[in-house]
Amino acid sequence: MHFYRKNTVKNGSIIIYTLIVCSICFSCAIYYFKIELQKFENNNRMLSIRLSNTQYEECREFLLTYVYNYLNENIELKNSENLNSFITNIPDGYTINYKNSYVKYNLSKTCFVINTYIDDKIHREDYYNVYIIDSSIRFKFQETKYVEGRI
Repeated sequence: MHFYRKNTVKNGSIIIYTLIVCSICFSCAIYYFKIELQKFENNNRMLSIRLSNTQYEECREFLLTYVYNYLNENIELKNSENLNSFITNIPDGYTINYKNSYVKYNLSKTCFVINTYIDDKIHREDYYNVYIIDSSIRFKFQETKYVEGRI
């Protein structure tokens, strides 16, 4: 009889092992929850960044839409020859204004230039080429320049 009692484990040591295993499982669950919470916050932050509409984007979108509609209405046969002849007949210095920005055609670079303010001392110039593909007017971004001084 005494032989079987000798190899038995004491009751207090089972509780210690159980607490160690439970604490490891609990810390893993908390770590997993923390990672999921960081993913959720990161997704919300990226969504708010993507949905935010800046002043520059609003002005650029309005001006390009206006130029597109203006060219679409005034060019009857949509091909590159008619587009080039129409653009060269635009009066020099003709601009379309919207808020703190404007668009004009640059004859020397043969592209449209959108000027927008970044702040009081710097403005941004975006250059867009215009061409026709399959009777549809397209704009292609060329370059951006940041220039000091007022527009």
